[in-house]
Amino acid sequence: MGLPPHDADSGGAEDLIAVVETRSCFADGIQAVAGCTFGNGGLVLRDLDKLAATFTLRGKKRGIRVMVRQSYAEVVEKNLPGFTVGFSKALEYGCKTHRERDHVSEMRTKASFVLVGLPLFDLLAVDEEAVDLSV
Repeated sequence: MGLPPHDADSGGAEDLIAVVETRSCFADGIQAVAGCTFGNGGLVLRDLDKLAATFTLRGKKRGIRVMVRQSYAEVVEKNLPGFTVGFSKALEYGCKTHRERDHVSEMRTKASFVLVGLPLFDLLAVDEEAVDLSV
């Protein structure tokens, strides 16, 4: 599905709406990438505890839903053995020393580069679907 042309004056930024389905940092990434925020009325929260977001244009009834696949953790573990467990422990127990913080930062950086190099559809499911923005 291709998105229709947008208003040239705004660059289309005010026309884009993202409906996020989680309160996690996933939503922060959506804001950073799409420019959709609560302040500009472009971010809608439907807390369904899913790593997913649906993108649409104002006034449209259909959009594109992007969801992290359930197999995501397996793909990460296959490409970065030990990362998932190590990172989970760091989140749960915190980093008490500079060395631990540096190690977690290094893991994040390494993971980022590995993930960017993977085929997109190994990590995400993308579907067209109806969008209901009513409350």
